[in-house]
Amino acid sequence: MKIKNKTKRTLSSVAFLAASIAAIVLFNMIVGAATDKIQLRWDLTENNLYALTDETKAVLDGLTEDVTLYYFVSPGQEEAQFVRVLDMYRVASDKLKIVQIDPNKNPIDARRFTEKGISIQQNTLVLERGTRCKGIAPQDMYKSYTTQSGETWNNAYFAMEGVVTRAIAYVAASDTRKVYFTEGHDEANYSAVAKLLLDENIEAYTVDLKTEDIPSDVDALYILSPMTDFTEEEILKLEAFLSTGKGTHITFDANNDVLPRFEKYLQEFWGVTMYHDVVLETDSSRILNYHYTFIPDLYAHAVTASLMEGNRGMIYMFARSIGLTQMEDVSVSVLAATTGAAISRHGSDPNVTENIREGKLPVSAALERVSKEGYRRGRLVVSGSNHIYESTLLEEGSIANRSFLYGTTNYISYEEDAPLSISPKSLMMRFLVLSDGMTTFFIIVVCILPALIFFVAGILKWRRRRHL
Repeated sequence: MKIKNKTKRTLSSVAFLAASIAAIVLFNMIVGAATDKIQLRWDLTENNLYALTDETKAVLDGLTEDVTLYYFVSPGQEEAQFVRVLDMYRVASDKLKIVQIDPNKNPIDARRFTEKGISIQQNTLVLERGTRCKGIAPQDMYKSYTTQSGETWNNAYFAMEGVVTRAIAYVAASDTRKVYFTEGHDEANYSAVAKLLLDENIEAYTVDLKTEDIPSDVDALYILSPMTDFTEEEILKLEAFLSTGKGTHITFDANNDVLPRFEKYLQEFWGVTMYHDVVLETDSSRILNYHYTFIPDLYAHAVTASLMEGNRGMIYMFARSIGLTQMEDVSVSVLAATTGAAISRHGSDPNVTENIREGKLPVSAALERVSKEGYRRGRLVVSGSNHIYESTLLEEGSIANRSFLYGTTNYISYEEDAPLSISPKSLMMRFLVLSDGMTTFFIIVVCILPALIFFVAGILKWRRRRHL
């Protein structure tokens, strides 16, 4: 009888083992088949490095036609970060087709895009739909970080999701937004701004109001730090443009000359006074090396929404302060201002009391003019510094100057819902500091509890065998 019972237990154990192995094999087959359709990773990183943002999901959900993403890379040369992100896109949308191509073995496929001006190298991405295509170089996936001491860390921020999603939005769109930059008044160089807008699928052109009218197809107008005044005729063209419900972004700098006609227009039609001063921040927690380089307070608005959600600051340099007078048909919103410890100096003699202003000084504002009937009559964003758009600041991954430009562009072109707020994600190491309580909890859960469970299970098994 004992031998028969022992044989029975042995057969039962073998059957259980075989069933367990079969279940594990079946589970692996199911998981392997579901990998392309189900996200099996959970992102626990601080800035969601391994998860797609809501903006990206909205763009993917809005695709009505197939978009093809070509990943040009030879086997063994793949960037691990790129592959991980592409897997997330593949799972998120059936409309996005991802095709990996070896450029060395398939030069004809590569040549098809090089003929369109897209440089193909290892780990290049190309998005295509119909006749629209956009290439992404591997170096565009990363951004640098510069410390307050001037040390630069390359590849500190990972920008792949932003550039890929914007490329998808570009090829999926039926048209492209257009912005114009004024010229003819010794305006600041706009190339860095135009490049960033082009990355956002916005085409940039120039217009000289002395000889040209503002084109009817323009979505927004930029006037960047003019050094010479506008004529009456140019101001009439600008006012007519804004009266149709369009938007304009105007920047100044501390070194701008007096522009009597242009400044009078802003004051009388919009209630905006541009002081001829330089803003100096004295709060040491907001200063970056010099008193004229500072981090301002930001205020809730459509322009600053993405900055405030991400709790990110921007940098102002050589700024003029702005005076705002409430007018009957103009709504006014301060976007950025100094702390209450700031001062501004006007004129060459700092000892003259009239040349000094103190306290919280606005350096950027958004205005909208609306008629009594509720008809929209234009939007305006004015900033006291054009240095916020220097290329080094726009390319810096740790600050939000780039997002401010995107938010401003969306606001003045009435595209608040456009997917322009996807920011680079930090790759810099952050240390997790555990409290004494958390340390004790992890020791119990990881070290003591598993051993205790196995010990109790062993005791129960031993007692069971003794009674057989």
